[in-house]
Amino acid sequence: MKTMKMLTTATALTILAACAGCSLIPGKAAKPAPSPYQGVTMLSGKVVETFDGGGYTYVNLLKDGKNTWIAAPVMKVTVGQDLELLPGATMPNFTSKSLGRTFDNIVFSGGLASQLNAPAAGAAGAPATAKADDGLPEADDAILVGTVIETITASNYIYLRLEKDGKASWAAVPRTDVAVGDEVELAPGTPMGQFSSKTLNRTFKSIYFAGGVTVTKAKAPAPAAAAPGASAPAAAAENSPLPSNHPKIDQAEINKAMEKAMAVAAAAPITGKVVETADAGGYTYLCVEKDGVKTWVAVPTMSAKVGDEVSLNAGNVMTNFPSKTLNRTFEKIIFSSGPTAK
Repeated sequence: MKTMKMLTTATALTILAACAGCSLIPGKAAKPAPSPYQGVTMLSGKVVETFDGGGYTYVNLLKDGKNTWIAAPVMKVTVGQDLELLPGATMPNFTSKSLGRTFDNIVFSGGLASQLNAPAAGAAGAPATAKADDGLPEADDAILVGTVIETITASNYIYLRLEKDGKASWAAVPRTDVAVGDEVELAPGTPMGQFSSKTLNRTFKSIYFAGGVTVTKAKAPAPAAAAPGASAPAAAAENSPLPSNHPKIDQAEINKAMEKAMAVAAAAPITGKVVETADAGGYTYLCVEKDGVKTWVAVPTMSAKVGDEVSLNAGNVMTNFPSKTLNRTFEKIIFSSGPTAK
């Protein structure tokens, strides 16, 4: 009898071991936990060539005998390294002016695949889904051009909430100078769907990882406050250099004239000698002098030194532009795409 009980126990343990991980409900196999990588095909391979330029790291990946060029936010990469990057938009016949090179095809990636370190949705300890406080409905697709209504800085990225046509969406870009109220345009990137950030301890319902961002129109600085107790018209009259009987000047007309003048000035190439230069935040800042007039220009990172003669493409004129990385405010600066084609 004792031997029979031992055999029965051993048989039961064997059955339990064979069914470990199986559903206890007949006919229903246990479902594996969802993966944070589900539905996302990564770009992977061995690095055979790499260099930096224009605020990007260019990587040539070799896999299964096929080479793929990828542009990602600046990072440290070495030849021979096995790399896995986020997918992105493929750009055919892409010309990089900073490199002076055209790629038949290149993929703009949001960065390293290790960013997808989110626990599976519903997993124990997963952060709660972020709820926007602005009351705006989420856009069906990622907003690539819009107005910044919220920013969160974390590690090497800045998270931007963009609004357009009454809807909003989240994006993540390499850290740069962007402020609430700026109008921006995102570089090519990758929509990631639901994404959890361990650094922020929050989950975004959907997010777009972009290779970069361009401020197309900075938020206008707030007007100076009038002296306490003085009405706006009185304060304006007190500070006006015009005589009291001078006809009223329409400030809106003045602003239009200034904008028109700046647009005309920005239409022509910027030429002259470099008298000052600094690199910061993925840009090269150049002070170009011609005929005794100095003009500050920001271009994607390029090689330039004091004394060089340059010819740069026209660009957007920004007034009172603050650069946090340089800890400096430029009274006027032109954002150019780089040297003019020769």
